[in-house]
Amino acid sequence: VCLASISKAREREIETSMIIAGDLYDGSHILKSIALGADAVSLGRPITYACLSGSKFSGFLRRKSLRGTLRGLSESLLKVAMKGEGCKRGVMNYLESIEVEIKILASALDKYHVNKICKEDVGSLSKELADLFGIRYIYAPKAVPENWEIYMRQTERS
Repeated sequence: VCLASISKAREREIETSMIIAGDLYDGSHILKSIALGADAVSLGRPITYACLSGSKFSGFLRRKSLRGTLRGLSESLLKVAMKGEGCKRGVMNYLESIEVEIKILASALDKYHVNKICKEDVGSLSKELADLFGIRYIYAPKAVPENWEIYMRQTERS
C-alpha cells in the first residue's frame, strides 16, 4: 500500500524517495520493487546470512533452532564473524549472484539497465493488486494477444 502511494505521488510529480525493506532476498524482488517505484532495496538479513555462510560460524546457520532467525545469534558472535575474510567472500558471492540474476531478468524484459525497468514491465495475477499499483492485470482481455481472440472465436464455433 505504501509503495502504491509513493507511485501515485510520483505521478503527480511530488518528489519523494522510497527504500523498500522486509523479506526481500533475490533479484526478482529487487527488480519488481524498482519497477513499482522504489529507489533502493534494503537487504539486511540476506547480507548477514551471506556473511555468516562464508565465515567459520556457518555451522550455526544449519542448526534447526536458529534457522530463519538472527535472534539466536549474539551480537558479539556477529561482530567476530564480520571481521573474517570468509564473511567478505560470502557477501561478495551473494551480491554477485544478485547482480547476475537482475541482469538476466532485465534482459528477458528487453531492458539492459535497471533504470529502464518500469511499471509496464510488471503484471499481476490479482486484479486488486493490479488496480492498487496501476499495473496490468495479466488476465485482462487486452493483456492477451490478438491471436487469442481469434482462437476463442474458433473454439466457440466448434
